[in-house]
Amino acid sequence: APPRVESRRNTEVQVTWSFDVDEGAEPVTGYSAQIQPEILPVADPHAQSEGGASPVEGSPVEPCVQTLEGLARNACISGLRANSRYFFRVRAHNVSGPGPWSGASEAVCTIPGPPHPPSPPTAVQLAADAVQLAWGYPVNNGGSCISGYTVRAVPAAAGTGMLSGVELTVDGAKASPAWLQGLRGNTWYSFSVAARNSMGLGGHSQPSLIKTAAIAPAAPSVPRLAAGTAAEALQLAWEPAVQDGGDAVKRWIIVATPPLPHPAITMSLDVVPGAPPGAVLPPLLGAIEYTLTISAENCAGLSPPSKALVVVTLATVPTTPLAPPRLCKEGRNAAMTSPTALALRWDPPAMDGGRKVVGYEVLVVGAAQSEGGAGEGAGAGLRQERILADTSCMAVVGNLQPA
Repeated sequence: APPRVESRRNTEVQVTWSFDVDEGAEPVTGYSAQIQPEILPVADPHAQSEGGASPVEGSPVEPCVQTLEGLARNACISGLRANSRYFFRVRAHNVSGPGPWSGASEAVCTIPGPPHPPSPPTAVQLAADAVQLAWGYPVNNGGSCISGYTVRAVPAAAGTGMLSGVELTVDGAKASPAWLQGLRGNTWYSFSVAARNSMGLGGHSQPSLIKTAAIAPAAPSVPRLAAGTAAEALQLAWEPAVQDGGDAVKRWIIVATPPLPHPAITMSLDVVPGAPPGAVLPPLLGAIEYTLTISAENCAGLSPPSKALVVVTLATVPTTPLAPPRLCKEGRNAAMTSPTALALRWDPPAMDGGRKVVGYEVLVVGAAQSEGGAGEGAGAGLRQERILADTSCMAVVGNLQPA
């Protein structure tokens, strides 16, 4: 005969049945029960009535079979969902195997309890430290209005055992979508959602694996010299970091910092796929100590700078004197002694190249004096001459063409 339900709770029912043994049949060795959920109702998150009281069209669910303990013709069938309708069948077993199923019991609704799990969450928006998630209502609210949800994130990737999970409690039946903060960028998380009503918190949904957005890469290795320390062509090489932050590095930023008051030099270099990282720096000052660092950049931002390499460049030639030469009052008397001479003065260069300046070279380009004196006679011509001068930044240039 079909089983009868004697009592019910939110996750289990007590059933009894009768069984007629045919004469000469093998003794019964046990029983099993078939549990058939009724078609799942489409949930109304605000409904107060039992979800099984007025079932509407939903999705069919496959029955399951539960082996019952003992030979008594009554059993507690557990593992059910709260506020849900079920049909039950029973069959007997002997040494020859299971017999036929009994008829189905009347539909029985478990008493209200916590809600069923919502649908698995999906990502709406991704950030490096947060994810916006959306999910669907539970198919059954447990017989009481849904009052909120608990969202859980647990690191799922290998090597993230030191990261703790994150939970968010949101109120309201229509809390989806919601942001879950406090995550780590470029990391896989397992996200699940559980609904809550006046009976308590229901079970969590099936998990969804979602990866947070990319972050800035880790710092590259400390740079190294790939050649000498010539100030005109300092060549560096380095290794990229193992962690690129979830997005390929697109460019390198090289910073060469000399002592104040000299300005730092910043160089941006696009990554060449397949080529080892390296760069030739713009000309630097000679005999100066530079602090060199490398940073990596991807779509999420700039990495911290690498550990510094300190380099002292080799001495080089002085820079150009700061201003063009000008007439010098101090040498005017010497120049006035001859109508073909000028006294000049100039400023020293801003940088001596790392070595003391030992002299200057004055380049004179113009019309030369003719042998017959002033004028444009046959002896006149173009004059180009280099004159060596001492470190006083003054010189008298003679043998010029009078005005």
